[in-house]
Amino acid sequence: MLANPDVLKAEMEDVGRRLRALRKRAARRQSRPRQRSRGWRCAPASSTCMVVLVYSGGVAEVVAEFAQGRGWWKGRGALAGSADELREIAVEVEQAHDTLPLVQIAALHGDPVKAGLVSEPQMLAIIRWLVERSLYTWTEEQNTVHGVAPSRAQLVERALSAIPPLAPDAWRQKVHARIGASQRSQRRWLAKFRVRWGLRLGKGGAAATAYSVAREASPRSGLAGTVLKVPAGKPILGDPSSLGERRSHITYLASITHDAEVQLRLPQVLIGNERQFSAAMMRSLPTLPANVQDAWRRGKAASEAGSISTVQWLEILVAGIQAVLPATDWDEAFAAVGAVAEQSRLGRRLCDALEWQQVPTVPDGLPSVEAARMIFPKNMKVNLEALLHQEMETLKQRRAALKRQSKEAAKDQKLLAAKRQRLLKAAKGLSAADLELLLQRAQE
Repeated sequence: MLANPDVLKAEMEDVGRRLRALRKRAARRQSRPRQRSRGWRCAPASSTCMVVLVYSGGVAEVVAEFAQGRGWWKGRGALAGSADELREIAVEVEQAHDTLPLVQIAALHGDPVKAGLVSEPQMLAIIRWLVERSLYTWTEEQNTVHGVAPSRAQLVERALSAIPPLAPDAWRQKVHARIGASQRSQRRWLAKFRVRWGLRLGKGGAAATAYSVAREASPRSGLAGTVLKVPAGKPILGDPSSLGERRSHITYLASITHDAEVQLRLPQVLIGNERQFSAAMMRSLPTLPANVQDAWRRGKAASEAGSISTVQWLEILVAGIQAVLPATDWDEAFAAVGAVAEQSRLGRRLCDALEWQQVPTVPDGLPSVEAARMIFPKNMKVNLEALLHQEMETLKQRRAALKRQSKEAAKDQKLLAAKRQRLLKAAKGLSAADLELLLQRAQE
């Protein structure tokens, strides 16, 4: 059966239309720069990357990170690719920029949105990415070098200063209005920034760094701010300092002037823990002023002239004893407290404090048991046998006799109980008359 010629003609026209569409698609793919990875944000030779290259100051490595999707919401966070891959992309970016016509280069330095190179959302994304990348680099430096966790206000201030200066004023104002809005908007933007770049809220350590108070800000360790995400147990700082090391440091507060004559009269201050100013440390600083050395020796009760030997210390001690002890009559001092003369010369004030009408005297002979119990504490283990010979021996004998009597009584009780058990067993098979007779015999 032959087909309808009109139907065949329509089918041939449809096939030709599809072939032309496929040829156009293949031509577009050949003319378009080849994108090498489906995970990239954009092609290295795209107009978006050219705008990033211009606004970053011509740094092709920054454009390579942008093309790879570093810090992108749907990308790979803050992780960058390998060095070889970044270098290869940077070469492609530079080659693509060198082949651009002058008209397009002028449009890139003007307003790329008006020139139709990028859209408005792309322009905002480019400026925001450059700001966040600069902010991430600065935060990493603050964490790892200075030991500072930047706060929200510090991050916002840094971000506003990182807006590309080559961007048009209108776009700079838009980004400035978005970043420098209310505090709530700033916190929301910083939260997204931390997610995109692999940061978190936390506290940084502290590094023992030397700095000039007049020129640099002191590290504020321990404050909560934005820090890098590192594995557990790994410090953020490359060379962190412990709490003991920070407390063991000495601060030199110097007063400096260009006039040499005035410099000799300016105060020089050392601030630190007193225990850190040891003799070895003072000997290692021979250039310290004399008044500092003298003040340290006075604080250590040392001689201002320098060190003193053991023999000299003993001579000073003997001289002090000879000047005080032989020149004082100590009899009255000892007698006033009852140390000598058998407490017979106690003063009236001490007797009133002890509620004594007269000074008691020590009786002759051994004290009684009641007196010994009053003298010695109740739970104190004291050998009273050495004090009370006969009384303790008698008490011991009485206790032994009582113990023997108690043992004999317990033995008799056991014998009676055994006899009673035997009688009960024997009485089970007896009649009432026999049982009565048995009880009478037991009582007898």
